[in-house]
Amino acid sequence: MADLSRIRNLYYQHFESKAIFLYSPGRINLLGDHTDYNSGLVMPAAIDFGITFGIGKNNSDEVNIFAADRNERISFNINKVEKSKDKEWANFLLGVIEQFKRSGEKIGGFDLVFGGDLPVCAGLSSSTALECGLSFGLDKIFDLGLSKRDHLIMAHKADKEFMGLNRTYMDQFANLFSVANHIIYLDCKNLYHEHLELEMSSFRFVLFDTQIKLDLNSSEYNARRKACEDALETVQKYLPQAKSLRDLTPETLDKIKNKMYPPLYEKASFIVNEIDRVEEAARDIRKKNWDAFGRKMYASHDGLRDMYKVSCPELDFLVEHSKKFDNIKGARLMGTGFGGCVIALVKISNIEEMINDMKKAYRKKFGKKLIAYKARISNGTSLIS
Repeated sequence: MADLSRIRNLYYQHFESKAIFLYSPGRINLLGDHTDYNSGLVMPAAIDFGITFGIGKNNSDEVNIFAADRNERISFNINKVEKSKDKEWANFLLGVIEQFKRSGEKIGGFDLVFGGDLPVCAGLSSSTALECGLSFGLDKIFDLGLSKRDHLIMAHKADKEFMGLNRTYMDQFANLFSVANHIIYLDCKNLYHEHLELEMSSFRFVLFDTQIKLDLNSSEYNARRKACEDALETVQKYLPQAKSLRDLTPETLDKIKNKMYPPLYEKASFIVNEIDRVEEAARDIRKKNWDAFGRKMYASHDGLRDMYKVSCPELDFLVEHSKKFDNIKGARLMGTGFGGCVIALVKISNIEEMINDMKKAYRKKFGKKLIAYKARISNGTSLIS
């Protein structure tokens, strides 16, 4: 939250209204990518990279927003919310404002400055941080008394209805419900969740950013969702009681393997096995068995690469190269795939030497810069003083 003083100074340089300040984090997901839209299990958590907001009501109908890191500003009447044609970042905020208006919440004009250290398009949910941060801020300055669940719904609807994104609740849930030093063991079927404590005094999560930017509305992501829907449709011909791939075990799926189109079987098999992996990994965390947990991270990457086919040479190289280091317990691609970050569970000893080696190897192989972020598990969106 080193950006607090910067955002506070910028706010009062641009605006005269009294502000509150809040922090909205990015998120990681330890295991369970692509299981969320199959009613499966996931393991997300907020991290200590995020966005700081300064926001205050200005007693008018005008909304003024300054994006500090881009040095860009927009202003508009709150009763005339229209999509921006040239500022994509603004649309995530505009979608939230539209949802507040649609839901009948009484909000007026406000001033906003935001900025932070959360990478954009790296698979760390920077767009969700914008949405949840604004929802939280509007609630506070207009004294609306909304709950975390309310913010979850507002942000998700903004995603779906304004931005046209086909995403689940996982990112918003991690942003709002995270607790420092705990992983969320989340059931996407019913949003039941448990906070699993992490004893991380000797470990860090290191994120290796390939610099391949992700597209939130990727046709490849949507194709994977469609493949799972098609696989389920085939499954239901033989197992009509199955409501989602979550309802299958590896054994029941194997019984109808020969009746399925092979690429669909591969996708379904990855999902079913990944859900099992998440369940087993929760037991590893409770037992503090990091060797076993790390092996599951590598197994998850293998499945994402070979069965779900969402990896790329850069991600595969980083995961394979990580295996040469004794202090890396496990690594995998994180998020939708095709770019973004590799997440690694790393012992603190010799961590800088390892990171430097990874950077040199990546540049030698691809001629590109590798960025590494050492992340801690943080609280969800909250006020800061």
